[in-house]
Amino acid sequence: GSSDNCTPDSDLQFSIDRTSFSCADLNPDPNGVTTIAVQFSVTDTCGNTASCTADVRLIDSIAPVIVCNNDLTITLDPGECRTLFNPVVFATDICDTDVDIVQLEGPMDGDLLEKDTTYTYSYQATDDSGNTDVCVFTVAIEAFPNPSPNLSCNDVVNVTLDTLCEATITP
Repeated sequence: GSSDNCTPDSDLQFSIDRTSFSCADLNPDPNGVTTIAVQFSVTDTCGNTASCTADVRLIDSIAPVIVCNNDLTITLDPGECRTLFNPVVFATDICDTDVDIVQLEGPMDGDLLEKDTTYTYSYQATDDSGNTDVCVFTVAIEAFPNPSPNLSCNDVVNVTLDTLCEATITP
């Protein structure tokens, strides 16, 4: 606080050389902190001024947002035993336009996934200030289901007649 021997506190005029900060100001140290010097001034009714400088610490404490696939099941085509799967993973952040994404668990892109197996994938996004977010999802690979041994028939069959108004149906 500031006070003056001649001017009531309510009449003192305060000023700050900087009042707003944004992501553009961030240049975090290894601990994720950016320090910016700000000058504070106070002036009494006689025009006397006193100033001091204080360090303002900017801290980006908001984690990036990582988006991954939902859990899913892939059914193989007849005769297939494995398949390729390439996850879709991206991240956004309010201050970092190039968020680092690292795969923590799961097969790598290009690996073949075997039938009758469930795989767990996990990824971590980290922004320039060290904030993180993680996503986890599973991919189940299922064999093509066995064809049904039951025969089913249509109740209605459409037949096109030839020019003699005849048609032949064979079993």
